[in-house]
Amino acid sequence: MLKPTKHKVERYEYEDFYVEIADVGDYWEAWLCRKDCGTYEYMFGWLKVQHPYYKPEGEAFTYADFLEMVENCLPDYTEDYNEDHPKEA
Repeated sequence: MLKPTKHKVERYEYEDFYVEIADVGDYWEAWLCRKDCGTYEYMFGWLKVQHPYYKPEGEAFTYADFLEMVENCLPDYTEDYNEDHPKEA
């Protein structure tokens, strides 16, 4: 039986892709899907509270910080996605 979760998911558009960001409690996940393909690939997850190397101790990593990180990584991830899932001619 399927059980609902309390995870919040937001969808964004980037070129020919959807990027979905899931808030799964202590961390966020980023998922990538080309609009005409339907196959999602996991990009990465990131803890909301980071090691002091990333943020001063106790300071939370914000949602805006995570979105910026995802945006900065998208060119590489979309290139890899297109190699793994080539568009049909």
